[in-house]
Amino acid sequence: MFKPTLTAFAVMMPAFAFAQTANAPVSVTEAFARSSNPKSGAAYMVLTNDGTSACTLAGIATDLADRAELHTMRDENGVMKMMPADPLVLEPATSHKLARGGDHVMLMGIHEPLVQGQMIPLTFDFGDCGTLNAEVMVNNETAPARMVRGMVRVTGLPSRPPRSIRVIKRRPPAIVGLGQAGTARA
Repeated sequence: MFKPTLTAFAVMMPAFAFAQTANAPVSVTEAFARSSNPKSGAAYMVLTNDGTSACTLAGIATDLADRAELHTMRDENGVMKMMPADPLVLEPATSHKLARGGDHVMLMGIHEPLVQGQMIPLTFDFGDCGTLNAEVMVNNETAPARMVRGMVRVTGLPSRPPRSIRVIKRRPPAIVGLGQAGTARA
């Protein structure tokens, strides 16, 4: 009797996995966070500027970690490296996706390990456009980005496929570039 209701709730849950308040014309959708290890994690989302002027992301803050920064992944000589990103400028009526394998919010020096379902408070400072306060839910069950021949392949499949999908196990391709200084996974 409750199974259809629970299934409907589980399907709708990502849409309600965050809350936000703003005095900036920027909004957040499709938000979730994951832990990389007990001291770091990352948050992913779509930022949309519904205003009439450009808004530049000047900073990110959280009480959960020592630092929250906008990071990106770049290919340097065939090796994907994570590094702080240039300031993000959202032009009017545009969106920018913070996604695995690309731009993302990096959480460094996490005070306590992230727990599945936990809400992470983030404050985005858009300078003259104002601030955006958001709470993003931790979802460690999303499939991780996989390194394939030095490039990041982002997958959106759940960690456990539905029973209707047959999983065929294959030998993974050779992983290139791991173990070199400066490489990281978001």
